[in-house]
Amino acid sequence: MAFLIPVAGLICSIIGKKQCIERNEDGAGLAQAGLIISIVELAIVLIYLIIYFIIVISAVTAVM
Repeated sequence: MAFLIPVAGLICSIIGKKQCIERNEDGAGLAQAGLIISIVELAIVLIYLIIYFIIVISAVTAVM
C-alpha cells in the first residue's frame, strides 16, 4: 500500500508497528520499512504538486 496510496500505507505501517511492539511479534522491521517508504512517497508527491502548481500559476499569469 505504501507505493500505491502513501497515506493508507502510512496509517497501516503505524498500526502494524504499534501492534508488533505491543504483542512482542516479528514484523516491526517490515512496518518500519513501510513507514519510511510512505513518508518518502508523500514527500515526492508533495514536491511534485508544488512544482505543478508553480508551473500552472506561471503559465496562467503569462497568458494574461
